[in-house]
Amino acid sequence: MELIIGTILQCISLITAIYTRRTYVESKKVWTMNVSYLRLVKETILFTGEILYQKGVRQYPTFRISYYKHKKFKGYYRDSKIVIYINNNNDVPELIETVLHEVCHHIQFRSQLYKHWKPYEYYNAIGWGRNNPYEAEAREFAYKCIEPCLKHLEGKKIIARK
Repeated sequence: MELIIGTILQCISLITAIYTRRTYVESKKVWTMNVSYLRLVKETILFTGEILYQKGVRQYPTFRISYYKHKKFKGYYRDSKIVIYINNNNDVPELIETVLHEVCHHIQFRSQLYKHWKPYEYYNAIGWGRNNPYEAEAREFAYKCIEPCLKHLEGKKIIARK
């Protein structure tokens, strides 16, 4: 049964990847930051407060930023902490998208909807990588949240269009 559900989830994520094109209508414009990277990441996480509450997550994730370039990741989530590799993100929208993606992993791990994180590790162990349904869900979450988040941060004068 698990294998069937896993296969269905993999098919859904593949279909989503094929038919969902990243079309940032607003974010294709050039954005600039009016604050530090630390504040931008913090404000992006704070933007998700209502979503966290709706999903039954009572705590914001802790985070840290790194200026080192990682060989593989733009960011990662582990042990209730988000790490963002600033220099692996090319622009402001990509950085915000990375933060939102990692917040989704926080929701997945902390939410009552997900009893444990083991299925995530299972999908990685069998080689699904990017097609891991948890990763597909995190990409979709970031895709859906990027525009409202950009507008929110622009309204707070955290970012501005050039």
